[in-house]
Amino acid sequence: PEGVLLWQAGSFPQHPGHINSICVSPDGTLAASVSEGELLVRVWDAVTGEQLPALETTLGNPEVLSFSPDGRYLALAGDTQMTFWEVVGRSFKPTPHGLFDTNPPLDLEADGNLLEVEPPDDAPVADFRSRAFSPDGRNLVLGDDLGRIYVWRDWSSFSNFPEKPVHEDAFHSGRIIDVEFQPGSGAVLATACRNDDYVQLFDGRDFKPLGKLVCPVEKLTESDDEGKLREPREGELRAIAFSADGSLLAVGGAHLPVTVWNVAEREAVSFPLSEQWLELNAREDDDGKEMEELSFVATAIAFSRQGRRLAVAWRQFGKAQEPSWFRPSLTLFELAEETAAAQPLTEFKISGLQANKCEFAAGDQHLLLGVRSNRRAAERMRVVDLAADAQISETAETHADPVSSLCFSPDGLRFASSDNSGIIRIWDVRAGKVLHTIQAHTGNIVELCFSRDGRMLYSAGHRDKIVSAWDSESGDWLATTKPLSQPVQDLTLSPDG
Repeated sequence: PEGVLLWQAGSFPQHPGHINSICVSPDGTLAASVSEGELLVRVWDAVTGEQLPALETTLGNPEVLSFSPDGRYLALAGDTQMTFWEVVGRSFKPTPHGLFDTNPPLDLEADGNLLEVEPPDDAPVADFRSRAFSPDGRNLVLGDDLGRIYVWRDWSSFSNFPEKPVHEDAFHSGRIIDVEFQPGSGAVLATACRNDDYVQLFDGRDFKPLGKLVCPVEKLTESDDEGKLREPREGELRAIAFSADGSLLAVGGAHLPVTVWNVAEREAVSFPLSEQWLELNAREDDDGKEMEELSFVATAIAFSRQGRRLAVAWRQFGKAQEPSWFRPSLTLFELAEETAAAQPLTEFKISGLQANKCEFAAGDQHLLLGVRSNRRAAERMRVVDLAADAQISETAETHADPVSSLCFSPDGLRFASSDNSGIIRIWDVRAGKVLHTIQAHTGNIVELCFSRDGRMLYSAGHRDKIVSAWDSESGDWLATTKPLSQPVQDLTLSPDG
């Protein structure tokens, strides 16, 4: 994304172009990023912001950057290539293996000059855009733009780089947007493509295909003998999430009913929001009038940290312009231990606005809900006490502009909200009252985050291109970076703060 910035206690080095990837070491002490138009990897101390020597690379188009699970290596991939540095303290040493490339290797002419072997015109070329390390750190999986995966087994040996995808045939119709190992065991690998209506599963050890998880729409429509339902549209995957124990996988998207799968049995075990999905596919309303053709989309899915509660942000959309037709909502479900049947706990309907923010607080004790919209309308935040299955507060005051970011303090007693006019509000969770109102930026605030001790609040302004620090207890200003060359798009802190 454009203008991504990591910041704490100072400003980090800027990139001349759009930042393609950014990562933090597993121990949270080092940060690295790459951007378009620059054959460098920029690195710095993630705690102090001290700039470390940049790393030069000959990789043609840096795209995806990540540390290995043990933090010993920094890996960079892009187009058909990949390269590594060994991390020693705060130093980065290029591995002696150079670039790894899936293109045909270079050859030598008789006079000793390099001769590039051109691939056939119809040969598909990889473009790596997603990757995942296995939980045990042994394997590295790369997803490309053509729907294929490359598996580098025992990658830390720096031998046998995969010059070809693990399967000749693509399992997706386009770019693989997400690659996820099953938490814990890593026995299953799931891949997703926004162009498709299914999740592809692979064995996480030998990477043989295990099959597709295609939403069994027929289970919801088999009783439609009288043709009361429209033919479902072709689905587009938007969101997937493993439960914390890896036993369940929730899937949702445009025109698709939300489906919870038993990963071991490859069985669809529940359909949260199935009634709403069926309602939107009806031809006629209860009075026999023809329905406006509407569609259902799940915009976000999140499991609680214990994995038994599921939050789904969803909305309906279509040609009708009345706010009541859009009906954006966020629904919280409890999944049964034995059957994973989804029991609705709470649903919030926000007429005329899109619900697209939900966050589980530490310990899953609270769920913070917020909304953002293109419409200039008052918005409210709501806090749900998950232990009591009840809404415990609703803010009496509102933002006059769309809410752009929300975050909890580490102790869960306060939360902060921001809007598109540059205002920050710090709230008391239980009382739902504003503690401080801050005119922080000249336009949209794209991200907020508390420091690990909760004493400071950081904000990133898109239009004014700055990051600021605030005393979260008094609301006083503490520091501001110099304006960046590009609008800020995101903000995060390292795990150790």
